[in-house]
Amino acid sequence: MLDTGLKREDWFRGVGAGFRRSLRLGEFRLLLLACLLVSIALSAVGALGSRIEQAMQIRTSAILGADAILSSARPLSDEYSDLAEELGLETARSVGFLSMLISGEESRLVGIRAVSDNFPLRGEVLIKREEVPEGYVVLERPPERGEVWAATQIVVGLGLDVDDPVQLGDMSADFDGEILLDPEGGANRIRFAPRVLMNLDDLEETGLVTPASRARYRLMVAGTREAVDAFEQAVRPRLKTYEQIVVADIRRDEVRSTVGRIISYIRLAVLLSVILSVVAMTLAAQGLWRRQMTEMALLRCLGQQNGKIIARLGLVYLAAGLPVCLAGVLIGFGIQDLAGRLVQELAIITLPGPSSWPLAGAVLVTLLSLFVVSMPALRAVRHVPPLMLLRASAGSPLGQRSSTFSILVLIVVLTVFLAGDATLALTVLPGLLLAALLFWGLIRLLILIAGRIARASPSPYSVALKEVCSNGARSAWIASTFGAIVFAIVLLGIFRYDIFETWGQTLPDDAPNVFVINIKESNLSPLQAFLDEQELARTDMYSIIRGRIVEINGRAVTEYDFSSREAEDRLSHEFNLTETAVLPEDNEIVAGRWFTAADRGLSVEAETAEALELEIGDRVTLDIAGSLHGAPVLNIREVVWENMRPNFFIIASPGLLEDAPVSHMLAAHVVDDLNLFVNRITREFPNVSAINVSILLKRFEDIIDQGSMAISTVFLFTLLAAALVFFGILQGQKVTRQWQIALLKSMGAGRSFIRAAIIGEFALLGTLSGLLGSSVALLSGALMAEHIFEIELDISWHWMGISIALGILLVAISGYLSIRRLLNVVPVRLLARGGG
Repeated sequence: MLDTGLKREDWFRGVGAGFRRSLRLGEFRLLLLACLLVSIALSAVGALGSRIEQAMQIRTSAILGADAILSSARPLSDEYSDLAEELGLETARSVGFLSMLISGEESRLVGIRAVSDNFPLRGEVLIKREEVPEGYVVLERPPERGEVWAATQIVVGLGLDVDDPVQLGDMSADFDGEILLDPEGGANRIRFAPRVLMNLDDLEETGLVTPASRARYRLMVAGTREAVDAFEQAVRPRLKTYEQIVVADIRRDEVRSTVGRIISYIRLAVLLSVILSVVAMTLAAQGLWRRQMTEMALLRCLGQQNGKIIARLGLVYLAAGLPVCLAGVLIGFGIQDLAGRLVQELAIITLPGPSSWPLAGAVLVTLLSLFVVSMPALRAVRHVPPLMLLRASAGSPLGQRSSTFSILVLIVVLTVFLAGDATLALTVLPGLLLAALLFWGLIRLLILIAGRIARASPSPYSVALKEVCSNGARSAWIASTFGAIVFAIVLLGIFRYDIFETWGQTLPDDAPNVFVINIKESNLSPLQAFLDEQELARTDMYSIIRGRIVEINGRAVTEYDFSSREAEDRLSHEFNLTETAVLPEDNEIVAGRWFTAADRGLSVEAETAEALELEIGDRVTLDIAGSLHGAPVLNIREVVWENMRPNFFIIASPGLLEDAPVSHMLAAHVVDDLNLFVNRITREFPNVSAINVSILLKRFEDIIDQGSMAISTVFLFTLLAAALVFFGILQGQKVTRQWQIALLKSMGAGRSFIRAAIIGEFALLGTLSGLLGSSVALLSGALMAEHIFEIELDISWHWMGISIALGILLVAISGYLSIRRLLNVVPVRLLARGGG
């Protein structure tokens, strides 16, 4: 029995009765299913995406050896390490300097790095071991006390074998292994001395570092992203002129584009998955309200106050929604755990444990979505006419405008909340709003045109057209929703394909796998003759000059207030620049022009120019070995950092820096035995350093493979969400179809006629949704390709044809299958069911 609200216990019993009645309604179950989808999508895709993003961050940090490195030309204050410990960060220390390594009668200038016991904090050290099948061992520790590891060129140049004695200053040590790859060493490809690793506890015994020594002191930290960010924010204002901090993130030159695209794609997939589910929630809420209006009208007749009716209905929604949200989070957690295990096995990547934030966020966002889509119905309670008890045609007080406005507001909020990136939000949001407006307006226009065609003949297809036209608002909603599904699938599909294509071109077949540095002018001719004998696939020679920006337009850089991290990194230390008359491969001029023979100026990399607010004609002064060299900016270049070729922030025109100290670097691609090439060049040219980067190349390829697996995983999740939403929409149309089928049968229409009419109606809606959904997806994709993914999107219009074909087949066949059982029921029973 329905209560009148006179007693509290009766009122709560009425809420329970209303809850049980609501569970018997298909629309209410559909609403709960949509809530379940939102919570599953957020907890599964969101948590998995967060874990993959953290794994990508860890792999990026592995290249640096830590999440952040604070370095100084003087011993670092203990206040930095104390701060790191207060924030819960792990710490490690190192001291780097140049010295001589002596073996027997021979010696070599080497770059020594003394590291503490917990080095490396991220990544690992690869040491050559011929006795194991892999040829190397992976270690996550520094050398033991009394032992050293050395780079290949040192091993070859000095003819070292394991356990050979070596001398470092006053200390005798044993050579314990050849370094194939070590953190930070892999990231800094252009170094001026081959590396030796030793234990920091042995440093004092060497006697090589004194207060007057030229050494580099480093504090490495690792921990949660929040703690690292807090450490950076606290440290940067305290930095002295001889100190700097480098943070490992996806913006590192070598990996920022690749990993950044992975993260953007994951966020886009999560966003579209949730929005699709929210659309289904909105449609389900509308259908549910139409079924509940009679009960609300009865409560009004019995004297129930509007406030209590609203509270009653809200409690029913909350009592059902909260358990569903929690169940969705549990299911999503299980799904992301299984998917995470699959990703780890297939991509050979270790994922960190799931964070609680995506799970808590899933509950909050789902409940918020349920509240927003229910608001129009709750607000309409006071306007329910009691006349509805007598006439079902009394009209619904639920305005279509209020419902549309609610979902648009919710989409805006979700986009801003879930995008995680301002550019992504500002690009996706206009695309979604444009899609909604275009879908609604164009579909209503096409429906109007179709209405004129429908008068031509009484065929099943004209009946289908009339049905679409006579329910224009409903048809527009259905087609718009199907169009949103097409929009999401096509948008994610084209980026999944094009990102893979871009990655395939990122590391070309002739990418350098060896760098030869410290080449003096006197070595150029004999080295070139040596290279001619090797028949290498490709060689590129570059001049290397060390410089630092000290003035811009006559003002010291310290007088400028640059807020970006990139600006601080560019100005805080020296970097490599070069002179060349030829625009390097994979560099594109975006402003100004390339050098002519008469020019004396600079070419600046685009992101450096943006960070330093440089424009064409600005005068930049460089400090090179104590001498100042000033020149105007003649052009700005975009650089493909991840191609593994030498790239430069600044390139000088030929002759501009002719008095500056210069060395040369060779980048080569060796097809045959790479180790043999490194050994030969090290023996014949003992004053140069050859660096084998093939393992580093393999590491970047692993990052690409892991990203590909991540994208495939979240794309499948989005397809699943779209499929379930699609099924939910069709289920929500059953009540309306009952009336349509009953009316056609009562007028004498046969089964085949009704079947053809229904299939025709859904085929028309599928055509409209496929056409508009793919069109808007291609337009939005073009914008995202330029501003978010930074790739050249090859617009392939075959996506439109595929979308229309899939729209027709999928919508028509699925639509018919969802209601085919209704064809077997007699009209009287259908009419009775439709009215109930």
